[in-house]
Amino acid sequence: MKGLWLLTVMLLLCRSSLAAPPTKPLVPLRTGATLTQPPNPHHFYFVVSGDNRAAGRGVPMPPTANRIFKEISRIHPAFTLWTGDTIYGFTDTPGEAAREYQHFLADARTAGTPIYNAPGNHEIYNRPGLQSVYEQQMGSLYGSFNYGACHFIALDTEEVGANGGFSSQQLNWLRTDLAANSGAQHIFVFMHHPLYPLFPEDALKNPVMRKALQSLFAQYHVAYVFSGHEHIYYASVHQGVHYVVTGGAGAPMDAAPEKGGFLHYLLVNVNGSTVHQSVLQPWRLSVTMGPKEANEWQSALVCNYNASPVPVLVEFDEGELTPNSALVQATWKGKKISSNIPARMVTGVVPGRIGALVTVPPGIAVVVSLRPKAMPMANH
Repeated sequence: MKGLWLLTVMLLLCRSSLAAPPTKPLVPLRTGATLTQPPNPHHFYFVVSGDNRAAGRGVPMPPTANRIFKEISRIHPAFTLWTGDTIYGFTDTPGEAAREYQHFLADARTAGTPIYNAPGNHEIYNRPGLQSVYEQQMGSLYGSFNYGACHFIALDTEEVGANGGFSSQQLNWLRTDLAANSGAQHIFVFMHHPLYPLFPEDALKNPVMRKALQSLFAQYHVAYVFSGHEHIYYASVHQGVHYVVTGGAGAPMDAAPEKGGFLHYLLVNVNGSTVHQSVLQPWRLSVTMGPKEANEWQSALVCNYNASPVPVLVEFDEGELTPNSALVQATWKGKKISSNIPARMVTGVVPGRIGALVTVPPGIAVVVSLRPKAMPMANH
């Protein structure tokens, strides 16, 4: 009996440490990418970005989001969280809004990884007709999902008729969801309107709802709350919760560069009990596939001009290449330098292709080379 009692306690403890199944599952945007759980539930990367909308009605979409999605395809994170304002919307007709969503989704497909969005004010603008278009084109307004040992929540800060806040229905759902997943290793929330913006007038309008969210996030030890709305990068910590405003995907800047007004996206590294975010800028990461060398090696040049290391997945046509080794040579100021940059081989990402996953240091260019089968490494 004592052994049975001990086994029961252990099972209950294990169950309490796992995230509960979401009561309102959030699914990725319809880009063709599906979510797959990580080999290590305690270590993975994801990207956060948002606010890519055009400057006015009928104005072409800025090129920034397209570039960010292409770089995401190179980084190959587990998924991407988007903090809203994917279209100009606002005063659009429903037909205009639908066409803008199609443009955004076409760009998003190039990322090659699942993307989740929390609606912004430009998407909804307190108009039931625009909300219907959003649900038709983009899916759920709010919900949650589990990934690895972590829990992720999208909130709708733009509910029609909620006067700049939330309905009691959404708030009650959030309270229940947080309580059910309190055993998750980390809880992440993403939404459009910030609770702690750089400019106070940009905060979630309803003060009662704002205080309710602040209290819930502190009570359940939420790790990070990502938001947009302000077209800047701005981070602060309140009651142990990290609040990050990241609205740098192309919409007109709201501040000078020294106050966070620059194009950017975030790369978040979850590694056990630690979470680290890097601020990356588009057009500072490039991968150029090189021609096949005389000795049949295939190579690619990866340049990282960001201030942080970036993991990059370099994909090659499999052909006659060996799938279990790669040579990485680093270049700095025109000289080859010795490096301990490992390349982890990845197969099955794309049928018929193999990849080398390389973490490229800041300000460094590396050449990643794969050798043909049956050719020893010493021949290069």
